[in-house]
Amino acid sequence: MNRLRSAIQASRCGDPRQLDETTLCQDYLLGADFPAFAGHFPGDPIVPAVVQILIAQVTAEAAWPQHPAWRSVERARFQKQLRPDQLLTVCCCRKKVRGRLLIDARLECEGKTAASFWLTLAEPENVQP
Repeated sequence: MNRLRSAIQASRCGDPRQLDETTLCQDYLLGADFPAFAGHFPGDPIVPAVVQILIAQVTAEAAWPQHPAWRSVERARFQKQLRPDQLLTVCCCRKKVRGRLLIDARLECEGKTAASFWLTLAEPENVQP
């Protein structure tokens, strides 16, 4: 997993954009040599859903390193296949929903939502949304 995390970090395009106190966006360009494309699928590569989740985790961890461990993924919707050499924008919004701390993640490509999901966090008492 460390190799994949390193590849995600190396695929960042530019600096992250802080939209407000709780929202950060980061662009990525996953080249044809991105490790997740190997075997998924030969001749027709797409970014696996689990890797899309990991990209959002890496984005959120860079923005809010003080957050505790991830607990779960909820409300996941994967709506568009992501292919090599497409610019991907990942926006993560830190918030509380029904008393739970979470990251509301959205992945966009070509102006359309490719995926959206919540990353829920184990919640220590001293972390604020």
